[in-house]
Amino acid sequence: MARKGKVVGAGKTVDLIVRTSGIGDGEQAQFEIFRKKDDKSLGTAQGKVVQGKAKATWKAQGPEPDDDEQEWELYYKVRCKGRETRASGLKVYTDWIEVETVDPDGNPLQGAIYELKVSATKRRGDSGTQAKFKEEDLPYGRVRIDWKDPYYLVEWVDEKGPKRKAKVRKVLEPKLLWPAPRKGVHKQWVNHAPDPKHPEYGSKIELRVTLDGGLKGDPLFVKTAFAAENSKRNDPQPGLEGANCTEWAPEGGRKFTLPSDGGEVKVPIELGLAGGDVVDVWLSGSEEFRRGKTVKLRIVNWRKVYYQATVPKGRRIHSLARAKSYLRQQAFVEYVEYARVQVDASSAPKGSWIRGIELGKRADQLNVGSANKAWFQKKFQDTKSPLGCHLILCDTQYDEGVEERISATVRSVLSKIPIKNGAQYDVFSRSIKDGSNALKSGTWKSLAPAGHPHHGKSGAIDPKWITCNVKKYPNRVRLVLGGEAARIVGKGTVPKGRKATDAEVRHPLRVELKIEVARGPFLGEQDDKHQLLVLSPNKAAFNATVLHELGHALAQCLSVVPPGLDAADHKNHKYTNKGHSGPHCRYGVPKAKWAYAEYWGLPGRCVMFGEGSSTRPPRSRGFCKYCRPFVRAHDCKKIHT
Repeated sequence: MARKGKVVGAGKTVDLIVRTSGIGDGEQAQFEIFRKKDDKSLGTAQGKVVQGKAKATWKAQGPEPDDDEQEWELYYKVRCKGRETRASGLKVYTDWIEVETVDPDGNPLQGAIYELKVSATKRRGDSGTQAKFKEEDLPYGRVRIDWKDPYYLVEWVDEKGPKRKAKVRKVLEPKLLWPAPRKGVHKQWVNHAPDPKHPEYGSKIELRVTLDGGLKGDPLFVKTAFAAENSKRNDPQPGLEGANCTEWAPEGGRKFTLPSDGGEVKVPIELGLAGGDVVDVWLSGSEEFRRGKTVKLRIVNWRKVYYQATVPKGRRIHSLARAKSYLRQQAFVEYVEYARVQVDASSAPKGSWIRGIELGKRADQLNVGSANKAWFQKKFQDTKSPLGCHLILCDTQYDEGVEERISATVRSVLSKIPIKNGAQYDVFSRSIKDGSNALKSGTWKSLAPAGHPHHGKSGAIDPKWITCNVKKYPNRVRLVLGGEAARIVGKGTVPKGRKATDAEVRHPLRVELKIEVARGPFLGEQDDKHQLLVLSPNKAAFNATVLHELGHALAQCLSVVPPGLDAADHKNHKYTNKGHSGPHCRYGVPKAKWAYAEYWGLPGRCVMFGEGSSTRPPRSRGFCKYCRPFVRAHDCKKIHT
């Protein structure tokens, strides 16, 4: 006899066929079926020989529904006319599968979407309202079940046999409704007051999040991590509101639930006020934060302050790009111009314009100082209060000085008379107070001896005789005598054989001047919301002055110590006055010179050093390493002092 194997589903009718030889048609044949693994008989089937084949039909028996097996391998024996043979190769498998779905807590999970593959057959469905599904009439082969978004397999509770149980998690993908930055990094302007129209303002941010396809009660898991390099500032204390440290969020996390189908969750996070602080936020539909199902957002604290520029009409000013770059890099501050006001010669108070020739310039130069700055300050359109600065840009800054009384003996028509305290004062032909002549009074008197025809002669100094030029005649006034004074002035030298009283001998004159001098020059100052800045010819120096004065507006150097920081961290680099005005930083000054009474000319390397130059900027790269933590930690909530 020959044998033939088959594969059949349990409960299906199968033909059992064995070839015969030498047995006539119609002879009875008995088939007995056995399970191969233990030779257990599963029953018999009666058949007969037809056309050289013993044939019988049998309802296949296979694994029970609760068995751990999916298939049996069988064989059967055929007995006919005293002969017996064995046939093998019959496989009976369960052609259905039933899967129960539960969540990680063991509760029934409805609607879990699956895809079943066996052989060339592919079927898709879900576990429905009963939290289970059954697929029938499956072909023979290895059954593979994949779970489809938003579901994934946690583990098989029972993976053997036709009845199975799967622990499945529903993980919906979060969707950021706001903010939604293109590259996953969001700037929050933490120094601005909260504004419903501008959710990007304020130190407390509210993320608006939903779950793609989410239903009421679906979970949203949030965890945060604040960068180790963040500022020490601790008021307000940064953190996720309502967070707890958990296994899935060791640095703090919180579970939210959707309030309604397709609803949104608001995730409140306090970011603090320090510029440059970074927090990473992860959003997920499960506490496992699976790749592909997690949204990551990085939030960086920024501050924004504004300025109005009041400038001389028609004057070209340097770009502030360098100062703004340092502010962005070192303080995380954006400095934004929101208005520009131009001032011409006719509108400014008298005395505001210094003759250009007296400063070595072609055009008259706008001077702003103590005499007229109040008028310029009124030009401020303070629409950004309290975050707005007023940049008053001028050509020079001289403050009101004093009326000096200068006495000098002159021996020629042309002389250059020094002023007192020339290191602190300059002199111009017109008063910077009111534009009047700087020479308030002046007299000359001959020093010819008694008996000389010129003895006792005197007169007034004509203002036209005085020339001022701080470039050509620094710390001096040029006097060119005229009239009688020019005719009688001389060295007073008496040649041999002559008498001192000879009429042709000219003698020196004693000159007395009462002249107004101006204190300066300076490069700028900060006065509450107003910053006075000189348009120096050197772009780097000008930008350094801009940065320096804004630094004062941001409470540098240690005018205010932010909460959480210690003034000791500045390593004693703060100094007050020392020939400068107010608090400054002496980073770069050798310690051997710290005790000097004045710091004029010393090599400070921080932009907050108290001295610069119209042609040379401080030897700095912006704020020094000791000032940077403090300028970052300053809240920048109020520029006005």
